[in-house]
Order: sequence, then C-alpha cells, then structure tokens
Amino acid sequence: MKLIDCFYQEGVIDSYTFVFAERDPWTNYYTMLATDHDGRMFSQWTEGFYEPGEANPHLGTRPQMLGEVLIHHVIGRMCNE
Repeated sequence: MKLIDCFYQEGVIDSYTFVFAERDPWTNYYTMLATDHDGRMFSQWTEGFYEPGEANPHLGTRPQMLGEVLIHHVIGRMCNE
C-alpha cells in the first residue's frame, strides 16, 4: 500500500486523513486512514473521495509537519493490514 497524501482538520476527532493509492473498483473511492492527533485514541480505515493534484478541502489542509508518534502509528497500521 502506498501513501500518496495527508490532510489535517482542526476540531474534529479524525483530525488527520492519510490517503493511499488503493482504490475501490466500484466507487473509485481511495483507501484512507483517519486518526486523531497521534493515532492513540482513534484510528479507522475508511474510503473516501479524493481528487489527485487538487486541494481536496473536504479532507482539510496539507500539514507542514507530522509528529514522530503519528508517523510510527501510520507505518504500523500499514504493516498490520
């Protein structure tokens, strides 16, 4: 599974959304991992609309930095699935 994008929204439980290259053949939705600020309280695999190369404001904004705990969490989830 290849990580292709990441988004952040303030004030919601699933503040980070990680978008992966995998797509559902029927809906064309992308596989996503939604997490809270560090992946400890909330972390759920889901699917959603994503337009490559566009702003995708419904997913939030692209963060400038990610914390080490969150990066390790995402890598761990990718390896366990």
